[in-house]
Amino acid sequence: MKSSVPTTLACALALVITADAKSRNPVVTALFAVALLVAYVIAASFVGPFCGSTTVTSAGLTLRTLLRTRVVTWPQVQAFRVSSDVDRGIDHCLVEVRLHRGRAVVLPGMVASSADDPELRSRLVELRAAWAAARPDAAIG
Repeated sequence: MKSSVPTTLACALALVITADAKSRNPVVTALFAVALLVAYVIAASFVGPFCGSTTVTSAGLTLRTLLRTRVVTWPQVQAFRVSSDVDRGIDHCLVEVRLHRGRAVVLPGMVASSADDPELRSRLVELRAAWAAARPDAAIG
């Protein structure tokens, strides 16, 4: 199920702009709409890891943020790691999945103030166990 938040916001924005368009210059209205959309994308990108979710399935991981839903299959996964980060003055630890192509993807909803957080450690153990169970070479060794 895809997130309906962006569509809902876009419809609400279009309704507000249309209702108020009679009293505004069309150029100002268009600039306002673009500025609102850019602000939404920036805000959603910043809060994505904090308010999104990661679901573990037998096929892989489903990552949901305000902007999109993404599926990472187990064969794409190379490793998991906890990344301690100070970003925009906020101290936090994020769980990342490293893909075979070399890219790191932050797992939404898996954020803690410390790498020693018991809930974060528990989720990381769950991720690694599901990944190990899905690997074809896990059954051999």
